[in-house]
Amino acid sequence: MSDSPLNNALRYFEATEANLVKAEKILTEIETAIPNGVVFGNSPEYEENCRNFAALLAMLPMINGWKPEIFIMDLNDIAQNRMDANDIGEIEAMIEIERQIAEPSKLLREYRYRFTKERRQLIRDSLIDLIDYNNPARQTPPVSVYSLLFFDRQ
Repeated sequence: MSDSPLNNALRYFEATEANLVKAEKILTEIETAIPNGVVFGNSPEYEENCRNFAALLAMLPMINGWKPEIFIMDLNDIAQNRMDANDIGEIEAMIEIERQIAEPSKLLREYRYRFTKERRQLIRDSLIDLIDYNNPARQTPPVSVYSLLFFDRQ
């Protein structure tokens, strides 16, 4: 027995949701591992989390032609940029480096927002089509769920 288009679409959303949750968790671990202040050094765990995050990000589909381009800074680059900002003593430079460090989370939150919005719309539109289909006054069949699926296939 074949599954309905809505069930197939929802399974695809669930798989994306699982990868997004993993990416959010790993990004939190990455941010937690960033030391405060100017601290040079390497962390194999930080590097591994960065690789895992990049792999998960690559698996996320585009939403309406958009997918965040996320760059996570190396710990030594963060330390060097903080040191440079402190050396020149300009508050704008200090704010900018902290903004760059926080940017990956901001972009992933934007992806989460768009993902949730599209999933809700798929379900809402499918329910409206189902209600309309069961309306005897309706002349045309409902739109296929696949036509509502927002993911860009790569």
